[in-house]
Amino acid sequence: MWIRFDPLRYCWDRLLFVMTKMMVDLLSKPQIAELTELASRLSLRGLSSEVIVTTANGLLNSGVYDDTLLAIIDSSPAILSDVEPHFRRFLENASIPLPETETAIWQLLFFHISRIAETEGDPLLPLDDMINDVYYAYSFHNEPGKYLGESHGIHHLIRDYWLNDDLLDREAEIVDDGKTGHQIITEIRDSTKRYAKEWLDCYVSRFTGAAGGP
Repeated sequence: MWIRFDPLRYCWDRLLFVMTKMMVDLLSKPQIAELTELASRLSLRGLSSEVIVTTANGLLNSGVYDDTLLAIIDSSPAILSDVEPHFRRFLENASIPLPETETAIWQLLFFHISRIAETEGDPLLPLDDMINDVYYAYSFHNEPGKYLGESHGIHHLIRDYWLNDDLLDREAEIVDDGKTGHQIITEIRDSTKRYAKEWLDCYVSRFTGAAGGP
């Protein structure tokens, strides 16, 4: 059976291939890390249309071009059901896979806990982001382990989060062993950062060589 060769179609397909490769090559390592994190969040809990449009604008302004990005910013108003399929296609074009739920959890934990360990400021702020982004989006109650989050090694961080939450309105009180709530919160900040570094030492091998990983 003979297949008719279409030179115009061949040239167009090759052009699309080259343009897609150029687009991927233009992505910086921080952009790949950010997109990997967004892909994980999309798989686990979804993204808002605002986040998708902001991301598309940022990529285009940095010189990264793809038709899907133009389609996103051309959506007015930006309705999630319209822009999300374009963003999924962009991730596919950029060779950034949408992970399964379990992989998405580990990747998001890696990104958040890295920020806790590396921050120069208050580590309880990125811990709060981790709780909102992962803990509330996934039921760790159904996972094995004596303590909540032990299955993923975050039980100490979860404990620090709730200890701090309990003390926020009691900083001036003497709450334990002659210490004020403020003094204990300071100790919680130190332990949170220490637990984050210990978690990375234990689990970082999961991410070695991954997009956006170490």
